[in-house]
Amino acid sequence: MKTTINTIFAAMLTGATLLSSCDDYLTTLPSDSLVSEGAITTEEDTKTAVNGLYQGLISVTDPTSNVSYNYYGTDFITRPEVGGDDIQTRMVGDRTENFYRFTDRQNNAKESLWYVPYVLINRANVLLEAIEEGNIPMTDVTKNSQGEALAIRALAHFNLLITYGTPYQKDNGASLGVPVVTSVLDATALPERLTVAQGYEAVLTDLTNALNLISENKTYGHINRWGVKALMARVNLYKGNYDEAYNYAKDVVEHSGYTLVPNSEYIEMWGKRENSESIFDLDLSSTMYSGSRELIGAVVAPSSYGAMVATTDFLNLLNEDPSDVRLGLLINDKEGKKRVINKYPGLDGNNSSLKISPA
Repeated sequence: MKTTINTIFAAMLTGATLLSSCDDYLTTLPSDSLVSEGAITTEEDTKTAVNGLYQGLISVTDPTSNVSYNYYGTDFITRPEVGGDDIQTRMVGDRTENFYRFTDRQNNAKESLWYVPYVLINRANVLLEAIEEGNIPMTDVTKNSQGEALAIRALAHFNLLITYGTPYQKDNGASLGVPVVTSVLDATALPERLTVAQGYEAVLTDLTNALNLISENKTYGHINRWGVKALMARVNLYKGNYDEAYNYAKDVVEHSGYTLVPNSEYIEMWGKRENSESIFDLDLSSTMYSGSRELIGAVVAPSSYGAMVATTDFLNLLNEDPSDVRLGLLINDKEGKKRVINKYPGLDGNNSSLKISPA
């Protein structure tokens, strides 16, 4: 099957969670990942481009169809939530049912899990190529923007690998994974799938390079050097490099200045914009998302869709210890049963104004 980017998206995406459904699907990029050249010429332009990366991590809108694809805003969070042991979809027909039952097929799969990361990757590549061409003064601001772009490109590739690739430790990364894209592509490009091992190598290379560029300074909603080290710990953990994972995590814990929230503040922290654990949060408190009923807060909230509740096994586990602080997060679902884990209450009770933590 040979097809253009526009054709594949006009016909909807195929096999969004099944690698076996169509090889060409895994070598086809979304059309709006393409960005016009010449738009990034100053250090301030690099900051604007980086802001676009963080906005895209939350959601991306296809400029042709005006369809929005929520990534960390909804789908990349709900998929593992209901796909694990602690959370389930409340009832048949709820918005998370396909993820819960693992019934995604070619005609109903969530495009966001494939579409958004490649939009982000190409946005990052546009910025990185503009910087590497040497036409932008290499100030501290530019260096930091370069480091952030590398980190986000790494995160996007990593998320694609853990969504579509065979787990690294099953065969040492020998299975085919996803295309790794490190340059700006045009609409006719069909990059080949690389192995999972090659994908992990690219991710770790980007993160290592980012460490040499990115600042330790904390700007809410942006990743910094400690956030990159936290991602290095996670990637190495998935790869089975346990010593490396431990060393990076230990460095963050002991030297970053971030600290665990005490039990006394645990419940209220979920409704705050920032806390002492906030290594890397995405800020959804902007008026851009105000009133959106498509974000994770609305999917969970009983006052809205109320689609996600705790499993019986997890509730039983919590209730084994009456002093378990997590019991304080439980609220009633639409049926009056106390089984909603209220992790996304939103700021000031507005469930479309919240924070998400990729790291």
